[in-house]
Amino acid sequence: MTEHETPEELQIRLNENIRMLRDAYSNEIPENIVHSTDENNKFKVRGAWWAALGGNLRVSLREGTITDPLVRSNIENFLDTPKSEMTTKEDIDRANKIINIVLGDEPPEDIHHEDNK
Repeated sequence: MTEHETPEELQIRLNENIRMLRDAYSNEIPENIVHSTDENNKFKVRGAWWAALGGNLRVSLREGTITDPLVRSNIENFLDTPKSEMTTKEDIDRANKIINIVLGDEPPEDIHHEDNK
């Protein structure tokens, strides 16, 4: 959060970042490894994409800009569940789902962590 940025403004900026990660990057899993120097490198399989998504979600949690407990629980569950070593369609589907939940495009799931039961 910048010095003059309100929590609401921060979440708007984070949502823009998260929306861009969903919409500007391909769900396709290319046959070859995609490098940052490749002309077409906008794929969700790339490690940098996962780092950017995780970073934006962690800032939302840390700064308290997402206050809905179910959405927070969904984000925590997403961050606590490792993706496959080689990104799968299921990993990408799960990432798209958490993005949709954060953006309010789909409802959060009622998740109960084992230690909360």
